[in-house]
Amino acid sequence: MYKKRCLEKYLCQGDIILDIKLEKIQEFTPKKYYKGILILTYTCDLIKDQQPVEYINYCPIFTIDCFIDDSFKYYKEKFKEKENPLVAIKSAIQQKVEAIYDNKPKGLFFLMPDKIFNGEECYANLEQIFSIGIEHLEKILDNRKVSLKSPWIEKLGFKLGYCFNRIAIPDFPIKKFRKLYKKHHLDQIEKLFNTI
Repeated sequence: MYKKRCLEKYLCQGDIILDIKLEKIQEFTPKKYYKGILILTYTCDLIKDQQPVEYINYCPIFTIDCFIDDSFKYYKEKFKEKENPLVAIKSAIQQKVEAIYDNKPKGLFFLMPDKIFNGEECYANLEQIFSIGIEHLEKILDNRKVSLKSPWIEKLGFKLGYCFNRIAIPDFPIKKFRKLYKKHHLDQIEKLFNTI
């Protein structure tokens, strides 16, 4: 999952940054589960010569233990009226963790255990996106430990795009749709149903 040698000379989407000491980097809690940040800005935007980006987007990386603790608190409250709440809580948490391993939750990206994470399974929280000015690029690069390999980098790009799929294009105006529907398709649909 991780490229550790011969990293690009420039910052890339999917780069994992650890142990960075920058005031501009958001502080994440709980600190005991926080591991570092994952770069989210598309590589092509980070390296283009014309009109480079002003900000680098990133999200926090936490251990799966953080997700389990948060889920326990949530389900403990949700299932408190159940006859056997502990069984329901355990089952719900197991299903959620299994879903993370399969990269199913929309806003979470699973990161396999590695020595950079002290052998722990982690996830990047795509629902917590922050930005830092491009002027901090060199300091960020100095703290890059690994990069995601293909096809993980493509999966990250897909998941990130999926998080914002409602932003990509404007909704098709309903008046325009009705006009086109009546003009081009209504007759065709009527003919089709008349043959039945």
